[in-house]
Amino acid sequence: MNNRQIYPICAAILILACCAPKVEPIQFEVPEVEYTVQQDKLSVSVGEPMTFGAKVLKGEGLSLGWYVDGVLESSAKDFTYTWKTPGDHEVRFEASNGAGSQSKTYTVNVTDVLEIFLSSEKDYEIGTSTDCLEQDFIRVCAVVVKGSNVSHEWSVDGVKQECTAALFDTYMTPTGKGTHKVSYKGSNSVGFFAKEFTVNVVERPLTITFSEEAATIVVPRGGSQTLTATIKYGGSGAGYNWYLDDAPVSDQPTYTFNATTAGEYVIRFSSQNAKGEKVERSWHIVVPSRTEVLLEDYEDGKGKGLFVKQSGGVLTVVDNPKPDAVNGSAKCLKVTGSGSGYFGCMKSTVKSVFGIDWTEYSGMKMDLYIENSKNVKFCPALDKKTGGVAGYVWAETYAYEQWITVDYDLKLETYTGTQIQPRPFVLRGSTSGKGNNTDAVYYDNVYFYK
Repeated sequence: MNNRQIYPICAAILILACCAPKVEPIQFEVPEVEYTVQQDKLSVSVGEPMTFGAKVLKGEGLSLGWYVDGVLESSAKDFTYTWKTPGDHEVRFEASNGAGSQSKTYTVNVTDVLEIFLSSEKDYEIGTSTDCLEQDFIRVCAVVVKGSNVSHEWSVDGVKQECTAALFDTYMTPTGKGTHKVSYKGSNSVGFFAKEFTVNVVERPLTITFSEEAATIVVPRGGSQTLTATIKYGGSGAGYNWYLDDAPVSDQPTYTFNATTAGEYVIRFSSQNAKGEKVERSWHIVVPSRTEVLLEDYEDGKGKGLFVKQSGGVLTVVDNPKPDAVNGSAKCLKVTGSGSGYFGCMKSTVKSVFGIDWTEYSGMKMDLYIENSKNVKFCPALDKKTGGVAGYVWAETYAYEQWITVDYDLKLETYTGTQIQPRPFVLRGSTSGKGNNTDAVYYDNVYFYK
């Protein structure tokens, strides 16, 4: 490189050096802070807020922090804090940057207080009394506005309750209107707050339940039917008035109807309380001209052993496939796997299980449900089996996919055989079953009658 080339390069370097900015290191000032609260020792109550402030007079790039008992609570210049527990606590402020730091520490003595009021579902703040429904829990809350470590005591009519919580909801009022004295005491290290008030028990509307919900009741001739009315709510001044065909028959909670004569009757109940609220209910009573004895209804989910399996059939207690007006019960007997859908009712079983001599009865009836079949106009039969000899008794009814009541006039008093077999899939004039092994037959509510 010759001199002509060197001189221009040197000149360019000198020009650039003259144009470069001057860089100096950043210099922070030591922070200087003025505090709105000057005292080092302060006092405050539990639940009462206290505000601190720090005004920065000097210092850049500061990191600020307010610490309560060593825990950072805020990084703002102004800080407000509320203590929940009494005792001595430390509040420390610190401002720092690269040049140094400044801090201030306060000792705050927090004293406990006690401010409570009582509240209920009806009254935000309970005065001298509040209301509660009969047979409902008294619900009262001790609202601690200020204070800590409060213990709670409750009593009703002078009897101390087990509840030690602020919410008192463990006492149920008895039936009927009345009043109760509720006492409360809340205390902590400062002292106590006590209050007594009256709870007025308000009756619910007159509500009565009955032992029998069915509107129509069949009572066998010679039998009886007991009805019971139970006043659940609103019973002040309410009585019990039972009528049989509009004639008064009882003023007690329970009335028993004795079915001495066949016919139809109406039992009516009426009650009115002191507030004029009224409850009425009636039942249609049917007393058949014959005496009936219920042997099986399967409502307990099992049978009593009246029937036994025959010819490979399967007997199970199941849910009612289609409850209706004829048979609205929950459980029934299902029979499958037999060509005519039959099973055996044994004379010995009727005697041993039910204590009945069937020769004293003249007939047998039951509810029957048959799933749709190819058969038409079948006439459900009973086969009085004696040594393999069939003796059919027919019922003059038929239907599919619905419950029917079939009635067999057996004249059992003249029958000396060992068993009878319900056979629903037998047609009149036939001696064999017409059903298929896949057909299902359901039975329920089996009676003997005379």
